[in-house]
Amino acid sequence: MKLEQESIKMAIILIVEDSKVGKHYQQQIEARGHTAFWYRSGTEAEKELEAGLKYDMAIVDHSLESADSQSIGGEELISRMKNLYPDKPVICISGCYAINRADMLVLKPCLFGDTKGELERAIESALRKIRQQAKPKRKR
Repeated sequence: MKLEQESIKMAIILIVEDSKVGKHYQQQIEARGHTAFWYRSGTEAEKELEAGLKYDMAIVDHSLESADSQSIGGEELISRMKNLYPDKPVICISGCYAINRADMLVLKPCLFGDTKGELERAIESALRKIRQQAKPKRKR
């Protein structure tokens, strides 16, 4: 399944530590005409959000490390993002089913163009939600 070329261009935040996976996601999202902001830590992403970074949806790796008191783990970051922007879709990529506040879960391994296409379907679902929110409301 291929992501549609949309008239709605999205800004997608990627929070993925793994350089190979992060680079792959960024390239695939940008190849589809969207903007990708890639961060390797929850702390780095949160600083940008607090500074006013505008985005349409997020993809967060559940397994982000929170090795010290300065780092933010994936689950904590998702919770903070949903508190700040409850209407923004968040896709959690995880090796397990344990997620709290994400809108969608995609199980690892998940790469663009894989035979299951789970990540692409999750992004398409988020696009539909954004399109619905962008439609003008009809007056009765």
